[in-house]
Amino acid sequence: MSGTFETLLAKYGQSVTLCRREGEKETIRAFLQPVTERRETWRQTEPSPMGTVRKDRFLCLTGTDTPLENLEDGYLEWRDLRLRVSAAQPVYIGHTVSHWWAILTVEDV
Repeated sequence: MSGTFETLLAKYGQSVTLCRREGEKETIRAFLQPVTERRETWRQTEPSPMGTVRKDRFLCLTGTDTPLENLEDGYLEWRDLRLRVSAAQPVYIGHTVSHWWAILTVEDV
């Protein structure tokens, strides 16, 4: 890690476990925040034939050394949640990747 964003991650980020396929796990630093719509709480559920399904989402920012695309069966563990990447992309400043941006969804386990 190097650069201003990585310095902020090291100081203020949360510890998150990145679980890649076949049991590969590593602890990373990330900023995680619930994505809320107006007048809604961060924990959202929706009825389904099997009961209720969680629909809450999280914004995730990670450093340049933690790309979150192409995880295939991978996921992130944070607190008591298993989070799947639904969208991810690098954020550029000029021609250089500054950090990674992702939207995570809660997976029921």
